[in-house]
Amino acid sequence: MLRLVIFDMDGTILDNEEFTISSKVIEGKKLGYNISEDIAKNTLGMSTKKSKEYFASIYGDDFPYDYFRQKRFDYIFDDIKKSGIKYKKGTLELLNYLKENNYLIALCTSSTIKYINEYKKYTSIFDMFDVIITGEQIKNGKPNPEIFNKAMEILNVKPQETLVIEDSNNGILAGINSNSDVIMIPDLVGPNDEVKKHQIKIFNSLLDVIEYIHNLKK
Repeated sequence: MLRLVIFDMDGTILDNEEFTISSKVIEGKKLGYNISEDIAKNTLGMSTKKSKEYFASIYGDDFPYDYFRQKRFDYIFDDIKKSGIKYKKGTLELLNYLKENNYLIALCTSSTIKYINEYKKYTSIFDMFDVIITGEQIKNGKPNPEIFNKAMEILNVKPQETLVIEDSNNGILAGINSNSDVIMIPDLVGPNDEVKKHQIKIFNSLLDVIEYIHNLKK
C-alpha cells in the first residue's frame, strides 16, 4: 500500500532546469570555457560533489565550480523576481491530491537549505511537505539512494510503500536503488540506456500521476 510520495525539486516540481543549462553555457563563454549544452545536461540530478568532480575531470581542478553554481541560482532568482515561481505541469494539483488523501510527501533535493529558504520567499509550496532533505544532509548524492532512504527512515515508511518521482536519470537510478516504485517525468533529458534497462514508468506530466495513484487504490 502506498503511503509516501517523494519528489525531486528542480525539473520535477519547479520548472527551472533551463537555467542550469544556460547559466553554464553563457557564463562559461565569458570565462573562456567551452561548455556545451550536452555537458551541462550530463550534470542534471547530480550531487554537488559529483558535479564538481565531473567538471574538474573535463576542465581541470582549477575549474571555478562554485562560481557557476552561484550563477545558476542568480539566473533562477532573477527570473523569479521578474515572472514569479514556475511550476511543472500538475505540481499543485498532485500535491493537493496527496494532502487531501492523507499521503505523506517528501522533498529530496541536492540543493541546499540556503536556496530552499530563498524559494520560500516566493512560494508557500514547501510547507506542504512532511519532510525536506537537502544535499548537505547526506554523504552520497544521487544515483546513490541515501537521500531517499533518509526520508523513508524519518517518516518510518518502507520502500514498498514509497513512490519516487524524478526527472533526471541520476534521480531515477537513485529511486531504483532504493527499491521504491519509480516514475520518470522527463524534463530536458529523456531516459538513458541504463534507465531503459529497468523498464520504468514514464509519464508526460505530474497530472498523470494522480490517475496512477488513484488506480492503485482500486
